[in-house]
Amino acid sequence: MQLDDLFDEQKQIAGVLIKQGARAVIVSHETGLAAAVTRRLYKHLKKEPSPSGLLPDSIEYFFSGQNRTHSSAFWRCYKAAQASITKHATETKPKLPMRGKILAVAYDHYQRICGGAQHALPIDRMWHLTRVVRSNDQIIEAQCRVCSAVYLTRNYETGFVCERCEENSRTTK
Repeated sequence: MQLDDLFDEQKQIAGVLIKQGARAVIVSHETGLAAAVTRRLYKHLKKEPSPSGLLPDSIEYFFSGQNRTHSSAFWRCYKAAQASITKHATETKPKLPMRGKILAVAYDHYQRICGGAQHALPIDRMWHLTRVVRSNDQIIEAQCRVCSAVYLTRNYETGFVCERCEENSRTTK
């Protein structure tokens, strides 16, 4: 693969991420493209500058209301995309845009599960989720002790019961 081909692939992935709603700084981080390039691409595609300011950094967002279900669904999509893309990558292909491609594919599948972008959590939040889960043990996967479905939980939660099972137990009492 030549350098021009790599740059084209990075720009294609960047375009997909921007169309999905990712900020230019996230696109730059995930594709390896320079921040100036991703800002220009964002402005070209969205006809407005990329949002700036602090990115979300709280993990509590992922556990409020139905966000736990959404976060868990996205994480499953992310793991599946990662396994599929990594499996099909060869040693001759560069690894740089792979993270961006994994994020784009996972978010696309997640949006389909949700029934469209209007029902999905923002890609910026999902990107933050991937960083937190990959980098530390604040968020782990755990099974609901009632239905055995796998959800993301805080690492200190024991005897986890999902929202749906909690609702069912309240209505049957």
